[in-house]
Amino acid sequence: MSKLIWMVMSGMLAVAVLAMCAPCTAIADDDNEEAVAIKDLPKAVVEAVMKALKACPGCTLVSAEKETEDDGIEYEIKVKLKCGKVVEVEVEVAKDGTIKKVEIEDEDEDDDDDDDDEE
Repeated sequence: MSKLIWMVMSGMLAVAVLAMCAPCTAIADDDNEEAVAIKDLPKAVVEAVMKALKACPGCTLVSAEKETEDDGIEYEIKVKLKCGKVVEVEVEVAKDGTIKKVEIEDEDEDDDDDDDDEE
């Protein structure tokens, strides 16, 4: 009998977890972010990333996302450096196509910052 109760409780827990995740999925879908193939990135964005990382020859663009905003588009590009470290480069592009801002974020530093906030 206790095995049957355990199975029923496990099933109910699984349903509860799935129900809690459903709103999270809906929220993520509302975001204006979408994956972009590296080959589909605008040339100006790729050039801005390479210029920002000019001190790191041999880097590889790994993945990219774009987010449409009121004043233009923001690209988030993950870049693997020759040493194996991964950084994220954010490129803000105005509606007229001009590059407004390029910022490099260290993925490891972001993780460390998150840990500090929790303490």
